Amino acid sequence: EIDRIQGGPFSDLMEEGFQRTRVELTDQDIDEIAKQLGTDFFRAGILLGLQLPEIDRIQENRRGDHWSINLDILNTWHRKVTNPATERLQLARVLKRLGKGRLAAKIEPTGQDISMSELDEISREVVEDWQKLAIYLH
Repeated sequence: EIDRIQGGPFSDLMEEGFQRTRVELTDQDIDEIAKQLGTDFFRAGILLGLQLPEIDRIQENRRGDHWSINLDILNTWHRKVTNPATERLQLARVLKRLGKGRLAAKIEPTGQDISMSELDEISREVVEDWQKLAIYLH
């Protein structure tokens, strides 16, 4: 069923150069956030799930340079992300909790942000649901 869907009407869009928006954070995104995060790096690290010793080590290694501390904290978190498809949302939520709503809005995923693997998974679920529904309609 999935092969039929993938070869269906939406495949033309992909062949014509249709590009979905980028889901994963780029180095440029992380750098920009680090510049705008300010001095709240400790709370940011905690909310991102870093351990206290990690944050202390980063702070000690980058003494007084807030951009470097923020960048190191964000990169440490980014390397640990297990699901790149949700990292923008996760970081946007942290930024909102830090009172950085405008910054969060710049990176928050939109309805257009969906990976092909997520689309395939949704397609499988829909096909299964329609097959179950068809049983009841006959």
